[in-house]
Formats: sequence, C-alpha cells, structure tokens
Amino acid sequence: MTEHAHADRNRARYAFAPTGARSYGVESRWHSTCLTEPTVVLSLRGLHLLVIEDEPVTREIVAVLLRLEGADVCAAATGREALDLVRAQHFDVIVSDLGLPDIPGDVLIRALLAATADVMRVIVVTGEEEPSRTRARNAGAEMVFPKPLDWSQLVRQLAGPAAPRAAA
Repeated sequence: MTEHAHADRNRARYAFAPTGARSYGVESRWHSTCLTEPTVVLSLRGLHLLVIEDEPVTREIVAVLLRLEGADVCAAATGREALDLVRAQHFDVIVSDLGLPDIPGDVLIRALLAATADVMRVIVVTGEEEPSRTRARNAGAEMVFPKPLDWSQLVRQLAGPAAPRAAA
C-alpha cells in the first residue's frame, strides 16, 4: 500500500476531520474520534455556499471548516446582508442560523427563496427550539440541525442530493 493510499484510508476513519485538515495540523486533535467502520470522505468541492450567522466567531469557524471541505463560501452577519448577496450571485446552498437580529428565520427563508429564480437549498443550524424549527421547515428549509452541530451530518447533507422541500 502506498503512503498516500494509507493516509487516505486512515483519514476515512475520522468522521469529523475536514478533508484538508491534515495540511492545517489539526488532524491529530481528532484521532480520538476513530470509528470502527471506515466512513466515506465527502467533498464539497464545486458547491457555492452562503453562511448566515450573526455571531462573528461562529460564522468564521463554520466558513473556514466548509472551505476545508472544499466549498466556495461567502458569509453574512444579517438577513439583509444575505438577501443582498443572494440577489447579486448564485448560491447552491444557504446554511443559516434562525436567530438573526434583523429578520425572523422563517421570514428570511421565504425571502431568500423568493429573491432568485435559481433553485437553492436552505439548511438551518439553530439553537432555537420548537416551534421555530417547524416554522423554518414550513418556510422551505430542507433540513434543520440543532446546535451543537454534528459536523459530519451537516457535510453529508450538503454533499448529498436535495431533500424534498415542504410546501411553503
């Protein structure tokens, strides 16, 4: 087995490590997450994502990790900023918090989907409880993930095909 094949095989066992994590010297932090069954290493290469999160540190961490997974990422701190970005460029997927300071989450989802003729996926990551999560799904969110986030689930959702959207 070549050195690269061995490294790829080992990387497949770390469910949380971003694909490019090795070059950033962080892979060793995730050795304790070794799985008994190898997982498929997913790539977000080619996806253009918009991250909407009002908390600056969280926004930057999510954007950096998504870039490590291969995605092209833009970030917005408010709903209004996100709407401006969506009107100016195409995004394949939007990853949004619900608790933004300027626009309620379900209202923002509807506005984002209405702002463009492009088919766009909206995935929500939130610390909010019901009924906010149900309102987000009813507004058109493909999936709602609770905080704290299971990173591997988010990456699987982003890399996979679009899930059926609830009727708005």
